[in-house]
Amino acid sequence: MRKCWDASPDKRPEMDEVVSMLEAIDTSRGGGMIPIDQQQGCFCFRKHRGP
Repeated sequence: MRKCWDASPDKRPEMDEVVSMLEAIDTSRGGGMIPIDQQQGCFCFRKHRGP
């Protein structure tokens, strides 16, 4: 993934290469990256609940 941040745009991978890399990570552990029983979605904007 470091290749994506190379200072030279010519050295950065094409999007299809990035997708292939992500798919390889996804399958390297025997399945999906998100467990089936875990709720899916982006929690980036969830309000913090705390003291």
